[in-house]
Amino acid sequence: MAKFKVKYLNLRGRAESIRLLLNYVQQPYEDSRENFLEFANYRDKLPLAHLPKLVVDNKFELCYSSVILQYLGEKFGLENETAEEKAICAMLAQRINDHFEYLKPYVNCLLGLIPANNVKAKGTKCHPQNPLKLPSLAERCLRPCITEDFGPVFERHLEANNTGGHLPNLAFFGMFPFEGYLVGDKLTWVDFFAASFADLALTFGRFDILDRFPRVLHHCRAVYSLPQLQQHIKNRPDTLF
Repeated sequence: MAKFKVKYLNLRGRAESIRLLLNYVQQPYEDSRENFLEFANYRDKLPLAHLPKLVVDNKFELCYSSVILQYLGEKFGLENETAEEKAICAMLAQRINDHFEYLKPYVNCLLGLIPANNVKAKGTKCHPQNPLKLPSLAERCLRPCITEDFGPVFERHLEANNTGGHLPNLAFFGMFPFEGYLVGDKLTWVDFFAASFADLALTFGRFDILDRFPRVLHHCRAVYSLPQLQQHIKNRPDTLF
């Protein structure tokens, strides 16, 4: 059996969707969580200094969340059937990659790497829990990203795809009469990517940040209710992002 290792920082961030997918297919893996400062000390010596990284059998390595997810989707049968649907998955994943790039100032401040009142500054420290600075940065970075782009775009895709009856029945939520997948009529790797990003918004943004996007909220809750994920969700560490 192949040995899998997921290398990332001690964050959910860009790696959580990979962890979710591996747990869903019940593939054992080593969850290697790097200290950011230690990683920064040796990153320039790496051929491709980027995290997250998937290592298979200590010899095959992949970087970038969407590339790793696409590889795992093909390997474990979590990809769409047609070239067109596969292309749409890749397109939506690239949009999520763009969102993560947009949120870099917010995440860097959470890690204490830049001051919250000057997100362009580099190499300076700020207290990651400064209550006077982080809310304003969250309002400037996190909320617009979610409410003006991610939410509307993925709400429209879920509505247009209009599949249902396959994800867990969440009728007990009452207000969510629909359920479905982002692309096609089956669960695929991009569902994990989108759901994990929505979960980050719910966990680290305002509690009502997805209220205008009920399909996105329902999709996130449906994915996170999958039985194969419950042990991981219960035991995962609390992190800054």
